[in-house]
Amino acid sequence: MRLNQELNAILRQPEMREAILSQASEPVGGTPEEFAGGHIPGAVNISVEQLAQRLNEVPQDKPVVLYCRSGNRSNQAAQILDRAGYPQIYDLGGIGTWAQQGYPVE
Repeated sequence: MRLNQELNAILRQPEMREAILSQASEPVGGTPEEFAGGHIPGAVNISVEQLAQRLNEVPQDKPVVLYCRSGNRSNQAAQILDRAGYPQIYDLGGIGTWAQQGYPVE
């Protein structure tokens, strides 16, 4: 799977690091294991379960890129942000697509 050209151009902008969110779920009483297991440098980890309560942490004036391990939670997060009126939402899907395109993972 290839990233579309518009998303590719956006992801090359240094300021996008602030807008990338990782939708790694947080097990009850645990830590975000997916995020710790590999994430996009500069990403902010907000679980989809907490996103609606933490919208104030997500910039509305910049593109927001969402991802998770497989793409399911990032899709749910995109729907939450869309309902909240965010104008520029990009669902990257699974982090594997990012890594396959040669982008860094830490």
